[in-house]
Amino acid sequence: MKTIIAFALAYLLLHILPASAQGPDLTKRAPTAPDLQSRTEEKGQLHEKLDLPEGYVLYKNLKDLSRNSSVVLLGKAISNLCELSPDRKGVMTRYKIRVDDLLADDFAAVDPKADGFREKFSEGRVGLKKGSTVDVILPGGKISFPGGATAQIDVMNVQRMESGHSYLLYLHYSAQLRGFVVTGLSRGMFEIADDGESLHWMAVTKTDKGFRLESKTFESSVSNARTEAKMNKDAHR
Repeated sequence: MKTIIAFALAYLLLHILPASAQGPDLTKRAPTAPDLQSRTEEKGQLHEKLDLPEGYVLYKNLKDLSRNSSVVLLGKAISNLCELSPDRKGVMTRYKIRVDDLLADDFAAVDPKADGFREKFSEGRVGLKKGSTVDVILPGGKISFPGGATAQIDVMNVQRMESGHSYLLYLHYSAQLRGFVVTGLSRGMFEIADDGESLHWMAVTKTDKGFRLESKTFESSVSNARTEAKMNKDAHR
């Protein structure tokens, strides 16, 4: 249980306290959990399932998502690659997303919502424009280590993106991950239907009976997303 909790916390990288807030006495901390490679090599193969805690705000409409995201874009998943998380205790999947349309960004804001976003991307808007490719990171995935040992972490309340499919994404930039993370875990992800307008909400909610896909409870469209993103942008000018 301690190992699973430690792994879950590794993905809450936008909420880590600065070192100065953690207290000066580091000698009394609990022993550090072993990294994923060590745990995997002990067994030869590791397969774990977990669900990550969501934030206290459960976004229920495009207006809320627009107000609480640094970037809103339409894009197509080109490829993906699984890798160790920065603390080497978990797995994350790095998706290459081609930006087909940039609906909103936070560059013009005096106080950007995403820490480090202005510093890393604002100059010339490098890496964030129509036609460019950006990294979007989701928790979970499967990775192989030298010697053949494999580790697979399934995050039950986060759906996966598929190469070749198009998405509406509400995002924040994480300097630590060197890429974007989704607002509200899975609540800021929508798959765009073949008609280019209809949306399939990819949010997953944990209930007493298991995990429930929220796709049938959210009715909206790409046009609505454009309108809400523009209204939010105009309100902050």
